[in-house]
Amino acid sequence: MRITLFYTVSADGFIARTDDSTPWQKSVIQNYFDFCASADSAIVGHRTYRLLIDDPMAARFLFKKIIVVSRQTPKGIKPPFTSATSPSEAIDILSRAGCSEVVLMGGSQLATSFLSDGLIDEIRLEFDSILLGDGIRPFSKPIDLGLTLISTERSRTDSVVTCYRVSKGDSAKSR
Repeated sequence: MRITLFYTVSADGFIARTDDSTPWQKSVIQNYFDFCASADSAIVGHRTYRLLIDDPMAARFLFKKIIVVSRQTPKGIKPPFTSATSPSEAIDILSRAGCSEVVLMGGSQLATSFLSDGLIDEIRLEFDSILLGDGIRPFSKPIDLGLTLISTERSRTDSVVTCYRVSKGDSAKSR
């Protein structure tokens, strides 16, 4: 199973405004949906789940399973959503379901947990041509981890997509 963390990021490094809004260009949002179409499942945190269930665009995701990782099962959760209390439990559920391509959709606490546990294979970042000045950072605490550049490409608009392979067990300091 391959797990890819995919974030759209402002040019100054934020994944959303502090109120959770995301002012991305329509073409950047489309790129996100296009990439997610290549995955058969997704993992989200409780906060991202709450945003997804209220977003009519989320119905475009055709995942076999969407795992919500949270200490408490969200009220009223129903398919295609399934609840897990830890990253390892989420992986177990997806493995049993035969999932092979997983996109980790956020948020920052969940991404930090998955990286800390060595569960992310690739990180895909699409930098939109916007400055937010303040907002939610991609990770909830500092992470010291080596990455290997896979590719960088200019998107259809003024955004750049960069993909890294996570060097598991390799800190940035040891490079």
